[in-house]
Amino acid sequence: TALTALTSLTALTAPALAAPAAPAVDLTEDAPSATLAVTRLAIGRGVDRRMLVGEAETFTARGQRIWAHVTVNNPGLATTVTLVWRHEGADRWHVNLNVGTSPAWRTWARWTLNPRRDTGRWTVEALDATGRSLGTTEFMVVPPPAVIPAAALPAHLDDTGC
Repeated sequence: TALTALTSLTALTAPALAAPAAPAVDLTEDAPSATLAVTRLAIGRGVDRRMLVGEAETFTARGQRIWAHVTVNNPGLATTVTLVWRHEGADRWHVNLNVGTSPAWRTWARWTLNPRRDTGRWTVEALDATGRSLGTTEFMVVPPPAVIPAAALPAHLDDTGC
C-alpha cells in the first residue's frame, strides 16, 4: 500500500537525514554555566534596533542614561544573566536579564548618571544563574565641566573671549 511504501521510504532515508547524536547533557543546576558565554559586553549612550550606539569608555555625568549591552551565546535552555553595576568597587545595582536560546541573544540595562554621586571608576560584570562570572567591562564617569556664570566674567571680555 501507499502507507507501507511511505513507511519503508522513511525508514530507508531517515538515517541519512538524521543529525549526528548530540553528547549527553547534564541538566543539573550547573549545566547552563558550562555552555553559556558572553561574547560581547560594552557600555554606550543608547540602544537602537537591539544594537549598542555611542560605545565609549568615558562618559560625562550630566543626568543622561548609559546602557550596558550584552550579547550572549546560549545553546542551552532559557536562563538569566545578572549584570552587577559597581562604582569604585561597591555594588550599586544588580539586574537580572532573561536570556533565550540563541547563538547571539542581545539584552541590555540602563543607568542614569547623577553628577553628584556617579563620577569615578565603574565596572559592569555579567554573571550566570550560578554566580559564575561571564565577563566584565570598565568605564569612567567624569564630572561635567564647570560652568562659569556670565556675571563672573570680567567686564572687558566679550562673547568671543577677547
